Amino acid sequence: MWQTFRRDAQAAIDGSGIDELVHTVRSIIDEKRIPPAVRAELAEALSRFEGEGENSAMRYDHEQNEFLRW
Repeated sequence: MWQTFRRDAQAAIDGSGIDELVHTVRSIIDEKRIPPAVRAELAEALSRFEGEGENSAMRYDHEQNEFLRW
């Protein structure tokens, strides 16, 4: 049943603009006119965000595999 919602969830994520936001933050991090402290803070936040995405994806895969085993 959850598979029916996966497509809708992906469409919502795609429409959220998150990819554009991540690209913009990466561009700001590379911008030399931005103070180093701000760039470091953005880099840390981006790293945490991307790490959380990986962790939740791994947790989701694990939960899915556990469910399918039953």
